[in-house]
Amino acid sequence: MRNKVSIEKNIPISKMSGGLVSLLLKGILTQDKKYYSIHYKLIPYMRKKVHLDYETVLREIRSKK
Repeated sequence: MRNKVSIEKNIPISKMSGGLVSLLLKGILTQDKKYYSIHYKLIPYMRKKVHLDYETVLREIRSKK
């Protein structure tokens, strides 16, 4: 799947992997064995199809609400 997307979108695999690792380290994504999940505080925004910038995402996942 990753290779197919890489070829179709003309994105190097190393760049895709680096982006994924960055999202994991910042806590935006979590990994459970072979599945990835988005941080639970971001789900309401996704349901409403809201476009969030990177700064807002980081603020949301780090807030203590």
